[in-house]
Amino acid sequence: MKKIIFQILLSLGITNLFRIWQRKNLTIVLYHGVRPAADKTSIDIRGKHIHEKIFREHIRYLKKHYHVLGWSEAIDFLKTKKSFPANALCITFDDGYANHALAGRILHELQVPAIFYVTSGFIDGRSLWTDRFECAHTKLHGEDLMKDQALRQTLKDMPQSEREKIIQELEVQARVSSHVSPPLLQPMTWDQVRALIKQGHEIGAHTVTHPILSRESEETVKQELNEGKRKIEQETGIACHHFAYPNGQPQDFTRETIRFVQEAGFASAVTTITGGVEIGNDPYTLKRISLDHCLDIPTLAATVSGVRHLLSTIL
Repeated sequence: MKKIIFQILLSLGITNLFRIWQRKNLTIVLYHGVRPAADKTSIDIRGKHIHEKIFREHIRYLKKHYHVLGWSEAIDFLKTKKSFPANALCITFDDGYANHALAGRILHELQVPAIFYVTSGFIDGRSLWTDRFECAHTKLHGEDLMKDQALRQTLKDMPQSEREKIIQELEVQARVSSHVSPPLLQPMTWDQVRALIKQGHEIGAHTVTHPILSRESEETVKQELNEGKRKIEQETGIACHHFAYPNGQPQDFTRETIRFVQEAGFASAVTTITGGVEIGNDPYTLKRISLDHCLDIPTLAATVSGVRHLLSTIL
């Protein structure tokens, strides 16, 4: 039903009107992954990984209808209080999955820049706790998204030490290893991270182990910020100036967290709070628009223009 509505909105030009209305803002879109065409079996119950063919269509649409900026260029506009180019847009990726290397190649081929926020411990071979949970929970309960979301939220509300115990118990029950991930959930290598930079993309930090920072001690937060940044700089030889909060909702970071991000030497930080960015906005609480579940161009157009979010608030 939603797809039909978005198709009607696109055909009537409503999404274009919204895009024109938002033309003075910066739109930051968020991807988590791209499913390679050859991967037809990996489970993805939360729809985080856009099929390779659809992703290519996404980028062609965004390039045609938006002024795609490199991340540092966009932050320069924001900090100097100069107006953004009309319909400015930035592309971001979170986490550091191996399929980001595929995304980087497609973006490079289409001459579109992006920033990839990588979880340094994940690149070093430690599976993300979110993926370990998903693998174990799916093995035990199947693709039950309601059960997944309920327990996932409970785990997010816990300190890392408590969460780890529960995930380990689930892995034992499900008889799955924390060291073996499906192809879709495997990390990039540092060589692949460096290749993204050669293609003209930027690398940002996303902590070491992807904890919910507001649930952790001051010592843990500082360690996650500083070590994640240091490792990226060590492996790439390039200063890392930008950060993405894990999970990134309002309850997942505090004013104190933001202060620690600033003290770690980051010039910007992005959230997962839905919305656009205006000149004068705080560079440490930047809003983004998630493109998970955008499986066709009408849905993409409605999502990026802001129509989809508006409809969700009134329906």
